[in-house]
Amino acid sequence: MASLFSQDGLLRKAVRYIRRIYRRRYATQLNLDDILHWPKIDESLNKSNIKDWLFRIPTSIPAERQNGTFELSMKGVITFYENRPEVRAMFPIGITLSGMKAFLAYMVYHLKPEDGLSLFDIYSFFRTVESFPSLTTSLVYLNQPEYQKLFPDALEDEEHWFEFVQYLKKIFRIKGDWINEPSLDNKLEKLIYPGVNVLGHFCYPSGLQVAATLVVESFEKAGHQVLPRSIPATPSDSPRGKIFRSLLQHKNTIVVMAPEPYFANCFNRAGVYSSLEKRTFAIWYWELEEAPAHWAGLAQGVQEFWAPTTHIQKALAKVIAAPVIPMLPAITLPSFTSLSRKELGLNEDEFIFLFVFDLASIMERKNPLGLIRAFKLAFASMPKAKLVLKVSRAINYPEEIKLLRDAIDGANIYLDISEMTREKVTALMNSCDCYVSLHRAEGLGLTIAEAMLLGKPVIATGYSGNLDFMDADTSLLVKYNLVELDQDYLPYQKGWHWADPDVNDAAEKMRWVYENPAPAKLIGDAARIKLNDLLSPKRAGERMIARLDSFQ
Repeated sequence: MASLFSQDGLLRKAVRYIRRIYRRRYATQLNLDDILHWPKIDESLNKSNIKDWLFRIPTSIPAERQNGTFELSMKGVITFYENRPEVRAMFPIGITLSGMKAFLAYMVYHLKPEDGLSLFDIYSFFRTVESFPSLTTSLVYLNQPEYQKLFPDALEDEEHWFEFVQYLKKIFRIKGDWINEPSLDNKLEKLIYPGVNVLGHFCYPSGLQVAATLVVESFEKAGHQVLPRSIPATPSDSPRGKIFRSLLQHKNTIVVMAPEPYFANCFNRAGVYSSLEKRTFAIWYWELEEAPAHWAGLAQGVQEFWAPTTHIQKALAKVIAAPVIPMLPAITLPSFTSLSRKELGLNEDEFIFLFVFDLASIMERKNPLGLIRAFKLAFASMPKAKLVLKVSRAINYPEEIKLLRDAIDGANIYLDISEMTREKVTALMNSCDCYVSLHRAEGLGLTIAEAMLLGKPVIATGYSGNLDFMDADTSLLVKYNLVELDQDYLPYQKGWHWADPDVNDAAEKMRWVYENPAPAKLIGDAARIKLNDLLSPKRAGERMIARLDSFQ
């Protein structure tokens, strides 16, 4: 057994094991090269460089092997299965003892390095299934909507589970007693109302992940039971833990995701069945006054849309026949460690104005060029005033970065294109003296709200979604003119409308904050007090529960 835990011994054993399963399926003699060339990355591979090849792709061999012990895990293959609706459709029982041979053949021929699976992942999965074959049967049920529809109570008692198992045995001609074993690990308890199901991208790092997580937290803080279900956004989503495999046991389901590309097929993509008796509510985010007309076709089956702001509500109501109501969400700060100016590469004696934005969110809408013009107007001869532009995804937008650098043109403006965690960005925000957003349109204005929660004085365009939590007592709102888009900025279309912030008014407000730090701080303090209540998870949960109660 000792050789199993060395790299060479483990790899040899894994190759032999997979080769044995593969041969059972096709009953033909396989050459070692047939296995060693999985996946077909480089036709020149041979036995002499197999070890280098295996470690050039993600092999994920546990570090614990150095100590002589490690735990086999199914996580990698299960994640691959759950995050790929097309794979689940091709191999409904592919993760079970009876279906894994065909599933293995598919993986041998179709996996790519970017899929993130390794030889060890596959070896570990199939060894675990062979040893504990009933473990994956419940996962099949939890990922196949048609089985949930046919056997809605399968995980609640052994009688209904037996009916489901007999169905699988008949449809797939399964032999062996392994499938008759009870699968109690995912057994559901009878749920007590009130409660709500929440579908969202819980395993995909993004703003929508934060939004869905806050919906769950809001219901929980308000004393409402929540069952979250993750919708795969990409094949590389994080593993879906047990908590995110919940079935739709409650009557009300909240779906938190973008209208496109997956909303119309969200239940099937999530691998979960929703009956016609259940009510679906959708939370969509959008930025402009107008919305795409074809979204009307995506609204079928939705009881009501909850727009995070009145700005979004007005836009969606123009194209969607279903009711659309404003539903202000919770916004909270992530846990973060305070960092000094020096640790952030900034000078202690400068007055820092900050703007944080993602270039994937359309630079013309975020309008950093307008902010640069306003800063230059305000501080042409004041070296102690500094503007920091924190940009995300810069590597993907070289032309936009060049435009920003050309516009800065020697001014006391720092363009930070480094990649930071959300926690570090919050620490950067906490170190600034004033936050500024001269956006043309915002659906919500997340970074604006976060800066206000930190007690920072905030200067922002007095237009769009941010007005649901900003006013003259808690912020400095910049004047604007409403203008037509003179060209397409996809997905925004020519002829639609957004704001053109007044850079002179913005410059005056920036100078006022710079010259009057004490009154500006009072504005920031008032903002923090107001938003800590208005945008708290408990308050947001109470707003949603009150609306759901109106349907009882």
